[in-house]
Amino acid sequence: MAKEDVSDFSEMDNAKVSSHHWKIILISGMGFFTDAYDLFIIGVVMSLVKPIWHIGKVEESLVDSTALLAAAFGALLFGRVADMLGRKNIYGVEVLVLAAGAIGCAFSPNIWWLIGLRFMLGIGIGGDYPVSATIMSEYAGKAHRGMLVTLVFTMQAAGLILGPLFASALLMTHLSHDLIWRILVAFGAVPAMAVYWQRRHLKETPRYLTAAAKQEDQHGRLSNAAHFDKSKRSVSFWDGFHRLFNDNKLLLRLVGTSAAWFLMDAAYYGNTVSSPMVLSALNSDHTLLQKTLTNWDFSPCSPLLAMQSRRLPWIASAAKQYKPSGLQ
Repeated sequence: MAKEDVSDFSEMDNAKVSSHHWKIILISGMGFFTDAYDLFIIGVVMSLVKPIWHIGKVEESLVDSTALLAAAFGALLFGRVADMLGRKNIYGVEVLVLAAGAIGCAFSPNIWWLIGLRFMLGIGIGGDYPVSATIMSEYAGKAHRGMLVTLVFTMQAAGLILGPLFASALLMTHLSHDLIWRILVAFGAVPAMAVYWQRRHLKETPRYLTAAAKQEDQHGRLSNAAHFDKSKRSVSFWDGFHRLFNDNKLLLRLVGTSAAWFLMDAAYYGNTVSSPMVLSALNSDHTLLQKTLTNWDFSPCSPLLAMQSRRLPWIASAAKQYKPSGLQ
């Protein structure tokens, strides 16, 4: 029998942080951990690959930027599909794309294959951002929503710390640099796949079920609820974006939030992704291991910076009760 529609979220909103919340933090946060690791480690990888493949500045810049550009596309794609089909129906697919891109990068025969597979990786990374953050937000109570979503984003800092540590450990071995860089990029698939099963079996969020007029049976299948009104639902992929741009109030909030996020990420990703190249320019007489360890010296600062900066987009949601009025 399908579950009844839930429209009163007072119990969920007033609930204290429970073991279920911590489970979702781990499941969602592991994606952010992987995202940060994959985006950072390419800087170290390029330091290893350049003398092997003798690549130029154009190819190097494409490798560094392709995943970031693809992440923007992936966020739009997976975020919209999650509204159309449900969070749980899409959750886990993005880590499969991410893992396939990471493993594919490890077997790249040349720089152009690496660039193309980094694009696939970026789509998975971008897809994880909106879905994971939304699931955590929709399960959280109003008093703790900001803190819980912040903890999910803070997992990025752990990925930034592990990256240079893992790279340094491999550089201290007698493995060839050609093998080391392949291990580094392939490892990005491990934490992502570690939570795949849990993501695929996570229950749909009650807030989505109400907003989308859906119900979930005991097997996790979604169907239309009794009050489902097709005329009020999006009929195509682009319809949701059309409705967004026609809602001036929501559009204004989106522009304000995304503009602040853009300015922050320009500095955040610019420094983390390009840090090995910056350190190479400053410490040209140091070994690659020394440069990687120097980069790690700054990584412990990332948790504090991430916890403060990542809170900004969620302050409003933490202060007000989450009241979905129907998905666009």
